[in-house]
Amino acid sequence: HALAMWSASATIWRGLRPGHRHTVTARARRSLASAPAFVPRVQTRAHGPSFLAAVPQRSRTRHCARSPATSVVTRASVSFSDDIRGYGVGHVDTTGPKVAKVSVPHLVALLLDLTADGEGIIRGVLNSGDLGLRDKGGRDDVTGAYVEDAQTEADRRIETHVLRALREFCPTLPVVGEESHEGQLELGDDAGETSSRPTGGGGAGGFFAPRTAAAAAALDLAQTPWPSHVRDPIDASRVCVYVDPLDGTNEFAAGNLVAVTCLLGVAVDGRPAAGVIGQPFHTPGAGRIVWGGRGVGVRGLEDIGDARRVWNAGLGGGGDSPSDSALNRFGGFTCCVNRVTRDDRIDAVLAATNATIGEKVSATGYHFLRVLEGAAHCGVLLRAGTKKWDTCGGEALLREAGGVVSDAAGRRYDYSHDPSGAMNPSGTIIAHDAGFHRWLTRRVREVLERELRDPYPSDVFDPSVRPPSLPPAPAGGWRALTVDVGGCLLSPVEPVTETYLRLAAVHGVRGITRESVKAAIRAGFAAPPPPEQRGVRYVGDGRGFWRPLVAAAMGGLAHDDPTLDAVLDDLYAHYENPSAWCVAPGAKEAFKTLRAGGVKVAVISNWDTRLPKLLRDCGFDERLIDTVVVSAEQMSDKPDARIFEAALERLGEVGRASACVHVGDSSVNDVDGSARAGFGASLLWTPALGVGNAFDFGEIADEMLRSRE
Repeated sequence: HALAMWSASATIWRGLRPGHRHTVTARARRSLASAPAFVPRVQTRAHGPSFLAAVPQRSRTRHCARSPATSVVTRASVSFSDDIRGYGVGHVDTTGPKVAKVSVPHLVALLLDLTADGEGIIRGVLNSGDLGLRDKGGRDDVTGAYVEDAQTEADRRIETHVLRALREFCPTLPVVGEESHEGQLELGDDAGETSSRPTGGGGAGGFFAPRTAAAAAALDLAQTPWPSHVRDPIDASRVCVYVDPLDGTNEFAAGNLVAVTCLLGVAVDGRPAAGVIGQPFHTPGAGRIVWGGRGVGVRGLEDIGDARRVWNAGLGGGGDSPSDSALNRFGGFTCCVNRVTRDDRIDAVLAATNATIGEKVSATGYHFLRVLEGAAHCGVLLRAGTKKWDTCGGEALLREAGGVVSDAAGRRYDYSHDPSGAMNPSGTIIAHDAGFHRWLTRRVREVLERELRDPYPSDVFDPSVRPPSLPPAPAGGWRALTVDVGGCLLSPVEPVTETYLRLAAVHGVRGITRESVKAAIRAGFAAPPPPEQRGVRYVGDGRGFWRPLVAAAMGGLAHDDPTLDAVLDDLYAHYENPSAWCVAPGAKEAFKTLRAGGVKVAVISNWDTRLPKLLRDCGFDERLIDTVVVSAEQMSDKPDARIFEAALERLGEVGRASACVHVGDSSVNDVDGSARAGFGASLLWTPALGVGNAFDFGEIADEMLRSRE
């Protein structure tokens, strides 16, 4: 019965391929490794080595601001039909002047090398015997004692080094550094260490040559399969780098060296995409670098065994929240808190939840490491204190590990480039697991509201809190999620035009170009289906649609030409192979969490009858998805309401569409179609932030499950 639910044609499933790991072709790997790290905008002014020194003091403290001449209006692609016609998922068209583009993999590789340099600088400053301490201006703690906001020579030297290297990598790249942002750094001609500057200079479009093994791994798609929306160079205006040259400076000055870290984070479209945490004193004799990001895993924690993880204490996970009895049985949860800035709020929460303080250090980066290692369940700060440079990199890593970072109310932060929004005034909660995070933030709200009569953080103006993706849920919460496939759940590894050109070369087809292939595909999709197909594009395995399109794309091959059959067979084999597709990061975990929490999950796609097998081969079986609804089986294409109604019928939600959510990358097929079918929420899969937009299945799952509490 379960198999029949998956496919109206009762597709016979092949064996599941456990642990399938997506790989890419050697051609794709070579194209990334040889791609320029920085693609300059038209007529970019060349900046010499003294560029930063020439910036006026006011501009230095806000060095990541872009001039009006380089600002652009971006518009994200909204449909997989755009992708299949030659655009990549997350492709951004620009209006106005041409802008600089950066390769996120090359940027991360550079940051890894810079982190290694930073660790060396920290050790060198320590060994010199003079930390060069300055007080940037501290504050009184809850006891009235004054606490310095320390800065050392290492802070100054590392940030100068990092900023100069990033400027050479891409002069218009938005960067927010702690010391320069706070006006505590004079950027002179001498940047100190120079070993990590891009070869040839990023501004010249040069190739960045990595020096460390980690940096080389970041550029190898076989080792680090970056998601499709950041694999190719993207507009620099969509990226922001956050730099904390030395996190835990007070701990450094006090001799608590293990808590010292270098924090570098990369945000894309306001969301943390990659993070690097350097820990120069991981052991007395060696440091380490923990790095990773969305879709590529977390590296550098390989020496941590499950036996050391307090997560295994049974507090619940995924769709579960820990019960009070479970917390009491295991002695509550283990929490990291700030050493010198505790207050009545945190003490009340710790007491009410029977929590154990695992670490008491003034170092957010170390809190992230302890949670990532499994030595603590969470880190909690219930006041203003952390900044975006403290949390961006760690959040990218923790999200990839299944955790959540939010303000005290459970809201996510927006990391879009905005120097005025660098502070996190609504507090910070770092949690190892989404289910535990929902429970913890709910308990924090209860303690503040009921026991302390404290409206925090609802009484705080915080422009950097992100809006939710979903509108308010109906009574009882959201009941089901339906998902589009192409350009949303799955995206091609190789650009479609590149696949066509590659196979044309294999079969000796000459005289075609990217532009001619793109034009042929667009013409094929623009043509109406034959009348007997009642407006449905794909029938059966879809060859009736693809054969004439491929013939045109191959330069007008005759329909009886054997070469056409060979090319078409190879195209089919390529797209039936799961290694040709990128799975949306976190989708499998999110679907598992939703189903464990009582929310049904279905796929609704304009596709041919091969889709159910492809999904299974990509790891989406009955454990993750309740049913798959395919247009070729229903003889109904989105945006037609009938295909959405078929999904509701299979899910047992007829008459309850208003409690269902649909997400897809087409504003017409998915958003308009599901809205006309009565769905309560119709989300557009796009990097743009805002209500009605989504780009993270984990966040969707979290919002849906919160609505059911």
